[in-house]
Amino acid sequence: MTIRRLAIFGLLLLVSCDGTSTPGRSVVFVTIDTTRADRIGVYGHPRARTPVLDRVARRGALVRDAIADVPVTLPSHATLFTGIPAIGHGVRFNADFKLGEDAETIAEVFAAEGWATGAVVSTPVLDSQFGIDQGFKHYDDQLSPGYAKQDTTRFFGQEHWLPKADRRADEAVDRALSWLTHAPAPFFFWLHIYDPHFPYDPPPPWGNGRADLYLAEIEATDRALGRLTRWIDTRDALADPVLIVTSDHGEGLDDHREDEHGIFVYDETIRVPLVVQAPGIGPAAVVDGQVRTMDVAATVLELAGWSREFGLGRSLVPRLTRPRAEPGDVAYCESVKTKLFYGGSGLKSVRTADAKFVWAPTPELYDLRTDPGETRNLLRERSELAGRLRATLEDTVREILAADLATVEAANAD
Repeated sequence: MTIRRLAIFGLLLLVSCDGTSTPGRSVVFVTIDTTRADRIGVYGHPRARTPVLDRVARRGALVRDAIADVPVTLPSHATLFTGIPAIGHGVRFNADFKLGEDAETIAEVFAAEGWATGAVVSTPVLDSQFGIDQGFKHYDDQLSPGYAKQDTTRFFGQEHWLPKADRRADEAVDRALSWLTHAPAPFFFWLHIYDPHFPYDPPPPWGNGRADLYLAEIEATDRALGRLTRWIDTRDALADPVLIVTSDHGEGLDDHREDEHGIFVYDETIRVPLVVQAPGIGPAAVVDGQVRTMDVAATVLELAGWSREFGLGRSLVPRLTRPRAEPGDVAYCESVKTKLFYGGSGLKSVRTADAKFVWAPTPELYDLRTDPGETRNLLRERSELAGRLRATLEDTVREILAADLATVEAANAD
């Protein structure tokens, strides 16, 4: 963090949404890795047992279409914390990239104003060596070596696919509560949970006799989060922290012949849940029209007490407090995995509330109103719309790059 930016932070005025002075409200920010929106009960899945997330949405607000800019963990989290899409901040994939010291993160804003800042992460991908720890005075990335199978009968002979280090949801919540119980207010705390990521290995009884182990992982995670939400419920109303839960990306589950994520930019890998519980929001508010995960950073700051722009995103608080029908901003998304590792072509796309255009060796166009599963490429039938969206894509990329906000460094990881 540069001295110049720290000086700017020192000039920030802590204000509430109505412009009056306030001591600031604490924030608990939860990211559940690899979680599709359509696998959460409140998002309409008929068999999902996610009462905790459903209750947070009923108490506050549910964002129906939250779109991540990249279906990969490290760059997507960098976007969440900087308000800049991956093509702008430069962290394009895991491990080989590092968020640079010149990056401006929301954790640094809180820390510069004297707030307690803490984080618990659950994957080596978010290790402090990759720069995502900037602004956190407490950053717990010390993971247990090796992977402890929940069911020893799974993955026999496939151990090479298992993570080299691991932290399960229950342990992550334990460590979160340990820090939160002793943290002075106000605080900003980030909890990252990795369980829905492959390998799908839910703890008993969640995986017992279940065919859908991915859904079982999400349900077990939801149960673990219940202890965190119960802790929040014990706070005094004036000290009750804001709670925001989202994900970095979804999971393919073979919907377009992609079993996991990182290659394609269809909705199963870029549409994520986003639920918010905060004073003045809800109950049971629903934000229609799409939003972008790059908008989350500015939203977190305004819910805590600042009203300001951040990165390239804009605060969603007006839409959360006064839900109204609007299409939302164009969402940019990219994938560079095939270009980086397989000698193929990367993908770039723009998504509106109604349509998606994908720039690829064979471009694709989908009508999301009539074909939400993105099964019919309408490029030839609707060439005029495709042309407009291609121009929008070019303009969007040009605007992001013109902002000159890249802070990426080489990670030099082992």
